[in-house]
Amino acid sequence: MNDHISGEDLAAYVDGMLVDKKRGELESHFSRCPECLEALAEIVDIQSSRVKVPGEFLQQALG
Repeated sequence: MNDHISGEDLAAYVDGMLVDKKRGELESHFSRCPECLEALAEIVDIQSSRVKVPGEFLQQALG
């Protein structure tokens, strides 16, 4: 993998949606690409800071 990891692949990695081979390829890439590792860290930070909206609030907001 010579190029940077796509946003789609980063999101799939974080969501645990990749097969073992692809996940291993990305992890290998992370070990030698600080830019992609930083992008991964940013996605993890964003996802961990998400606030879950209670269902009843969402129902009221959507009408």
